[in-house]
Amino acid sequence: MRVTLYLLLNISEDEKVEVKMHNKGVVNLLITLLDRRDNPDLLMLVVSFLKKLSVHKENKDQMKQLNIIEKLANL
Repeated sequence: MRVTLYLLLNISEDEKVEVKMHNKGVVNLLITLLDRRDNPDLLMLVVSFLKKLSVHKENKDQMKQLNIIEKLANL
């Protein structure tokens, strides 16, 4: 899982790919992964990916809607 997320993070450097990821609902999937506490390396990667995606208003609004602050506070 970690390798796949790392690959997605790297290819999301391309703006067009990042838009496609948003359209496919990657933010929702990443926030769901925040509930997994068994792998700290995976959590760090998910948080980094969410941080990168939060630059765009649409992603930020979706994160707010999905209560990301509460999930991050529980970490």
